[in-house]
Amino acid sequence: MEKLSKVTIDNIDLFSKIGEKNFRSWFINDESCKKSFYRGASPVEEIFSLDSMKVYKFKCSSEIKGKTPVLLVPSLINRAYVIDLMQGSSLAEDLSKSGLQTYLLEWGDPGVQHDHLPVEFFVDYLIGRALKEVCRDAGTRKSGLLGYCMGGTMCLIHTAMHPENIDRLTLLASPTDFHDSGTLSKWASKEAFDVDRMIDVTGHMDSILLQASFLWMKPLSYYQKLKHAYETCTDPKFYQSFVSLESWANDNVNFPGRAYADYIKLCCHENSLVNGRFCMGEHHIDLRNIECDILNVIASKDHIVTIESARKVDQLVTGKVEEVLIEAGHIGLVMGRRAKQMFESVAKFHLR
Repeated sequence: MEKLSKVTIDNIDLFSKIGEKNFRSWFINDESCKKSFYRGASPVEEIFSLDSMKVYKFKCSSEIKGKTPVLLVPSLINRAYVIDLMQGSSLAEDLSKSGLQTYLLEWGDPGVQHDHLPVEFFVDYLIGRALKEVCRDAGTRKSGLLGYCMGGTMCLIHTAMHPENIDRLTLLASPTDFHDSGTLSKWASKEAFDVDRMIDVTGHMDSILLQASFLWMKPLSYYQKLKHAYETCTDPKFYQSFVSLESWANDNVNFPGRAYADYIKLCCHENSLVNGRFCMGEHHIDLRNIECDILNVIASKDHIVTIESARKVDQLVTGKVEEVLIEAGHIGLVMGRRAKQMFESVAKFHLR
C-alpha cells in the first residue's frame, strides 16, 4: 500500500506538469513550455540536435554484438518515449541489453515556424541527418532503421530514396496501403476530408483534433479503460503501467501544416505508395528500390493500422520481407504483455 501511494503521488506530480505545459502552450502560447525533455525510462546521451529535433543514444549495458546500429523513429505526431516508456517494458532497453547500439529520433515540438515545411523535409532531410550522426557516432557506413506507425511509413520512404544507407528495416504497425477497409481510410479519403480547407483555417493539424479523432474510432474504449483501471487500481504494477501510458497518450504534438497536407494527399487521398505515383519534390519514390531485408511486425487487433494495410509492403519491395503477427493492439504491440515477443523478434533480426 505504501508503494502504491508513492506511485500515485509521483504520477499526480507528472500529470500536473504535463497539464500545465499543455495549458500554457495551447492557451497562453508560452513558447518556453513547448521545450521538451526526455521522459523515457532509460539513461540516454544526446548526440545531436537540430532545431527541436534530437537524436539520443542509449547506454549499452552489454558487449556490442550488432554489426550496425539501429535508429528508432516514432510517429511524427507522438512523443518518442513510447518506445522507452517503462523499465522492463521498453524496446530501447531490450535492444541495448541485447548488444545493439540503439539510437532514438525525437521529433520535438513543431511550431508555426514549421508549418511551411513539406513532408519531404521530415522524411528525407531530418531522418537523413539523424542517420548521418548515428553512423558517425557508431563508426559505421550503414545503419538499421526501425519505425513505429507513421514513423515506419516514413522510414520505408526514406529507405526507397537512399537504399545504400540502410542495412535493414523494421516496420512496427506501419501502414502501406491507405485504401483499405479501416475506419481511418474512410475518414481521410479525398471525398470525406478537405485537408486544404483544414490547413487554411488552422495552419496545422492540432494535436487535440488528432487525439479526438483516434478516440472516436472506438468511442467506448475510454470508458472501458477507466473501468478496468478502477477495478485493478490496487495493483501497483498495473497502476504504474496505466498512468505511464496515459501520460504519454495525452502528451501530443501538432502536425505541421504543409507536411500534414502533403502526407494526407499522397497517402490517404491518392494511395501513392501502392500505385507507384509517390513524388516528393524532385524525387519519385519507387519502393522496388528497397533490396534490404525487412521485418514487418503486425498487430492482429490493431484498429488503426489494419493487417491488410501493413501486409501490402510485401508486394511492393524487392527485398525479403519477414512477417511477425502478434496478438495485440496498436499500442499493446510496443508496450504490454505481448510486446516481449516483438522485442525478441526485433533483436534477433537486427543482430543476425
